[in-house]
Amino acid sequence: MRASASNVRIAEGTSPAAAAGRVLAVLTPICGALVLGVALFAAVVTWLFLDGTAPLSPGVLPGPALVVAASLAAAILLAAPTLERRLGESPSSASMDEVATRFQTGATVGFALREGAGLLGLVLSLLGGTLPWALAFAGGSLEAMALAWPKRAELEARLRKAAARG
Repeated sequence: MRASASNVRIAEGTSPAAAAGRVLAVLTPICGALVLGVALFAAVVTWLFLDGTAPLSPGVLPGPALVVAASLAAAILLAAPTLERRLGESPSSASMDEVATRFQTGATVGFALREGAGLLGLVLSLLGGTLPWALAFAGGSLEAMALAWPKRAELEARLRKAAARG
């Protein structure tokens, strides 16, 4: 797996704790920005509803289309942990660098999916004129991101295994 510019390269001989710190120094702001995107858009959508401006375009999507789109958003939210786990897994022969890259990739993709589901739900709430949908999708997305926040102990354990394999 090739490392991109956002992936941290782990030099030979770096301790697992130091490597985890470097990875999380890059990953934490990325995850934070994705959380902030949902939170800010949710605040705007809520304000539009409370101000009486929403829905922006009532009747743009028929009811069944809204339900299908909302189901898609929910499916994305539910699929995010599985995809994050699959992308974050490393083969047993992986180096520390590959473990770090895969961990970062899995977390970034998982958070992006959670953000996408939240934003889709917020847009649907504007189109459908339903504040409860906005609150449910934003809340579900934010809760899912909080529960999936990258954990230093988990990353360090993976890196220690890779370092032990040498």
